[in-house]
Amino acid sequence: MFDQLKLALKRATENPLYPLDSSKPLHLFVDASSCSVFGALTQMDDNGKHLPVAFVSTKLTEIQRKWSVIDTEAFLLIVFLRKYREWVLGLLSTYTQIITHYHHRVCTEER
Repeated sequence: MFDQLKLALKRATENPLYPLDSSKPLHLFVDASSCSVFGALTQMDDNGKHLPVAFVSTKLTEIQRKWSVIDTEAFLLIVFLRKYREWVLGLLSTYTQIITHYHHRVCTEER
């Protein structure tokens, strides 16, 4: 177990989060399990590879665990907006596109 943790920590330092580029669209990948919701904010590099910019997750309460998948994923959007409010508001003021990926579908919101 310790060796696995050590290896995971090593990988995390080898693949750091990338700085936010306000000229590129953001991609928010959202997923939910029976006990938590999680998301990854990425931007694509020039080769089309998604680079991680930020992560967000939270455990669901007993009541939230009874919600539908779409409700829990929508809840994660609220959690994300609360955590990264300044980023989102600043980027929307520059007309940056935010693309949300959920349930193998893509929802694009452009301002």
